[in-house]
Amino acid sequence: MILILKLNHMKMKQIQRVVEKETGVKIKDTKRTRKNVYARAIYFKLCKLRTPHTLTEIGDSANKDHASVLHAVKNVWPELMAYNEDFAYTYNKIADDEALLPCEQRYRELKKEYLKILTKKKKKNS
Repeated sequence: MILILKLNHMKMKQIQRVVEKETGVKIKDTKRTRKNVYARAIYFKLCKLRTPHTLTEIGDSANKDHASVLHAVKNVWPELMAYNEDFAYTYNKIADDEALLPCEQRYRELKKEYLKILTKKKKKNS
């Protein structure tokens, strides 16, 4: 059980590193500039989608409380996607990064692709 939690924590760290690299903003920075708020919103949204962690755990990883995470995901993130093309592009770029997918999900997707290839080969050989 401890190992699973540790692996999930590493996933949040990985998401944090990618978001910080792409936005140039430190997630734990306390500034409330638009750039910082949008970067945190991207981080919170990705963590919520890609990890099994609670809002409290996600907030703790950025020195924020669960209400800040909830506000960012429900209010800031939709605004960001609608009105800020640069940050929307950054979010989509990171969200499409398969390296951030959980290993089990990547395995299932690769298995599906492999089975499709096998069925195509069988049809050609028939």
